[in-house]
Amino acid sequence: DAIDNWLPAQQLTESDIVVFYYSGHGFRYQNDVSDYPRMWLKTANDKNVETNNLRIEEDVYDHIIKMGAGVNIILSDCCNTTAAGDNANFDNATVPVRARVTHKKQPGDATDDDDDYGDKLFIPDHPLSILASAAEKGEFAGGKEDVGGFFTYYLVEALEDCVYDNKIEPSWENIFRYTDEN
Repeated sequence: DAIDNWLPAQQLTESDIVVFYYSGHGFRYQNDVSDYPRMWLKTANDKNVETNNLRIEEDVYDHIIKMGAGVNIILSDCCNTTAAGDNANFDNATVPVRARVTHKKQPGDATDDDDDYGDKLFIPDHPLSILASAAEKGEFAGGKEDVGGFFTYYLVEALEDCVYDNKIEPSWENIFRYTDEN
């Protein structure tokens, strides 16, 4: 409903940025053509995978990019396996727990590079649409209770390293390469 009803009512322009983020159960059917997973939108009252799923590419991404925003970023941190609801055990995975960092500019800060790096990512000189998922076909998306999904964790870390610390050159390719490698 948000994509079909609310978003079109916003009368998007090329100056707008739309971010769609899904973190939850994901899966695929054997005959799915798309490389991207489906979101399993189960509820306490309806766990039927056949009736409550959306395809990340066709049902979300394709709809959103037609709305007219200049930047569209669609992210899914979910599995992309053919068995909906299967779980892999990542209890022994080692992920550093990073403190939540808030970045506030103070009067007298040395540079405005942060703004430049952020602008290069979120205010490009051409329309930009990104579709990214934590898992390729047949893969599980991992996570841990204390850090959340690994994809999300390292994506946020890459964005912080790029925008705030200038450790990563400002391009989405670099952001996702870092996320994938970690």
